Amino acid sequence: MLPVGADMPRVALGLMDTEQQFVTFDGWFGFADEVVSVEVGGFVQESDRKILFDRLLMGDPEDTRQLLMSFRKMTSPKRPTQRLYERVFAGEEYMPCQWEHVPNAYIGGFAGGVETIFTDMAEARCECLLLGAECRGVTCE
Repeated sequence: MLPVGADMPRVALGLMDTEQQFVTFDGWFGFADEVVSVEVGGFVQESDRKILFDRLLMGDPEDTRQLLMSFRKMTSPKRPTQRLYERVFAGEEYMPCQWEHVPNAYIGGFAGGVETIFTDMAEARCECLLLGAECRGVTCE
């Protein structure tokens, strides 16, 4: 059900940045004022979906912004390889990262859902680099 007449939300045409402008309730990354499209997943009940759409379409700008920010991710879901290509094509120089051994330290949890136990430290570091900001380091046993 769409609003009618003067209550119709504005429509904008232009190039869409899929990471920052097309967002889902599963999470997104970017700036709330740049969002042009929101997808509400099938996991949301129909009655709740109507309330969400009413808030997004008809709510005041601050209410809409708060709703969008409630499911925003803190880091970009862009693939690390894509970021690397963008840096290379922009002419940025590659700087290797620094690894530091910290005795008696432990990093809890799994980065990016990877639960593999690596037998080779170089392989574990490589996987960590591929995960980008999701990985903060590797723990040795």
